[in-house]
Amino acid sequence: DAAELKPHRDLPKGIGWLARARLDPDLPTSTTHTWILYLTTAASGATVLLPDLAALASPLLTVFPKRGTLFVFPHRTPHAGLPLRGDDRKLIVRGELLFASPPA
Repeated sequence: DAAELKPHRDLPKGIGWLARARLDPDLPTSTTHTWILYLTTAASGATVLLPDLAALASPLLTVFPKRGTLFVFPHRTPHAGLPLRGDDRKLIVRGELLFASPPA
């Protein structure tokens, strides 16, 4: 079996420098969501969203790698990467998003 990613939550990344650079004190100071872009398709190695960090056997959502799929979820959501099987390979690009309320 190939590598897997154990259940975890992503941590927000500080972006206070952006608020200061734009002189906008109302802009949030950390990222809120994770995005994953799947560059390959595989029958294994799914990303699973979990109700808590100990519930790997009871996923809320299972997303299998499919080329071109963009998957977005809140940092606070527990998740894991299931192992790859056989000759499956998974290539992803991962990043951070910031969702902020529009100005009033």
